[in-house]
Amino acid sequence: MGFFNHTLLKRRVVDPVVKPAPTNINGQYKLKSEINAITRQTMINSITEYMDECLAQPRYNFKNSTMYVDLPRLNYYVDNVPVTVAGNHEASLCNFFRAVSTPNRWWIQEKIASISTFLHQSIFVDIHRSNFEWKCNRGKPWYIALLNLDSNNTSINFFIQSTGEIKFICVANVHTVTFTDGTNKITNRATSQVNIQYTFRIVTDHRECCTLRPVNNGADKLELTLDFNGVKDPDEIKIYRL
Repeated sequence: MGFFNHTLLKRRVVDPVVKPAPTNINGQYKLKSEINAITRQTMINSITEYMDECLAQPRYNFKNSTMYVDLPRLNYYVDNVPVTVAGNHEASLCNFFRAVSTPNRWWIQEKIASISTFLHQSIFVDIHRSNFEWKCNRGKPWYIALLNLDSNNTSINFFIQSTGEIKFICVANVHTVTFTDGTNKITNRATSQVNIQYTFRIVTDHRECCTLRPVNNGADKLELTLDFNGVKDPDEIKIYRL
């Protein structure tokens, strides 16, 4: 699993800056990407841009969205109550629509077409567009275009609150890191991990689409541990373009 799966065909990471990959990579690295007012708004803009593109398509609806497919594959919560039944699409759909049928959550049903454009694994694209620079504990910043996740060790969670707050949490092992210049590095996936929490808010109005607002949540984070110990020929470089 990459930061996204079949959605990669529809969405491509657009790197605002291309920097050379670090050289002489060895051992373990601790990295953090800063979440601030600028990066939060950049992420909101990226989500909104894609939402508008989807809703402009005459045939777009919830049933042909990536969220519809991801509902039994990822973990969705409504007011902290899980609605996903792993591997069971029908049960997950039933739980979800039952959960959003109460008066204080009815807006979720009304806005489901627009919500479905971003509450799925493609949200990683928006995170990359807003946070491509990672501060490193062993030198200069790293500029990362893509992380490929270990599908056997990945937890992706969406928390939808009736207040409109959305919290995205991901903890996953990483098997490959791709830098903005196209350099691809294999990691020790057993000890390489990304830890993400990102919060924003949906503001409902009379339009079909949603209005999104940043939320200044001090608990939000983008943290990354990359371990190259024990990797066969860790300096082997493969180049490709997204």
